[in-house]
Amino acid sequence: STTDEFELHVFCDAFEMAYAACVYVRVVGSHSAKVTKTKVAPLKAVSVPRLELCAAVLGSKLLTSVVNALDDDRVPARTFARSDSTIVLSWLNEMPRQWNTFVHSRVTEIQSVLPRAHWRHVGTLDNPANLGTIGIQPSRL
Repeated sequence: STTDEFELHVFCDAFEMAYAACVYVRVVGSHSAKVTKTKVAPLKAVSVPRLELCAAVLGSKLLTSVVNALDDDRVPARTFARSDSTIVLSWLNEMPRQWNTFVHSRVTEIQSVLPRAHWRHVGTLDNPANLGTIGIQPSRL
């Protein structure tokens, strides 16, 4: 199938104890498939905005894995990335050179996979990656 027949939807989120990302593959005329990844936050205290940025890096890496699994060498035009962090979205909307080293390197990595035009805001309650950060019981899934 061609890249015009499907869309990729990336969602990223973080909280104090973990950060997560998920990718939905929406195939036109079919059901969606979902791929997720969660990481535990570092033991050293890190601010939530920095964890949210790490979640966006995780999302871009997960997206790359999905694109590679689809036997394609580029991110399809119909790719959408979402975060509920307005701070991260503001970092991604600017050139990375103005940020400190931590933010600069991660924004550069994210933008090399998914240009800033693909990123949008999603409300926390509408963000499926939120489930990976709050510690939900499997029975509630």
